[in-house]
Amino acid sequence: MFLTYLAGTAASAIAGRLADRVGRPPVLAVSIGLMAVGLLLTLPPWLPTVALGLLVFTAGFFAAHSTASGWAPVVGSARPATASALYVFAYYAGSSVFGSVVGLGWHAGGWMLTVVLIEALVLLAAAASLVVTRRMRPHPKPAPAPALPAPALAADGLAAGRGERRRRRLTVTP
Repeated sequence: MFLTYLAGTAASAIAGRLADRVGRPPVLAVSIGLMAVGLLLTLPPWLPTVALGLLVFTAGFFAAHSTASGWAPVVGSARPATASALYVFAYYAGSSVFGSVVGLGWHAGGWMLTVVLIEALVLLAAAASLVVTRRMRPHPKPAPAPALPAPALAADGLAAGRGERRRRRLTVTP
């Protein structure tokens, strides 16, 4: 069981490299998706499937946690240390509170209710990441109005029969 933490360790490193390459939002989305799928794989009463589910869930969790914890200082760019501290506080407070709630779910409804409650938390994490992603998305700037071209000046040879060269204005239409 504790060997699944090796998958989590590897997933954290892979998630970091992928976040640098493709950005944090898609890595976080895939990581949360892995958690949801891994948790569902623990439902069949067959040990290899449960072990695979635990492995996939753990990899997704570690990848999501490392991505989100690295993103917190970026989101709170005005005060990165405060943002990071708030993330860690929320992580541990949430683990304590929701760990207790899920434990009560286990006592009341067994593994099925436990999975339902954890899946609800996974959906909450997905919703939170969508909110942050949308807030971080740069707002498109309106396209600047096309500049009117300055009138062009051209020398066209003799003008008005006076034998002198003069410049005249040409109008340029877009």
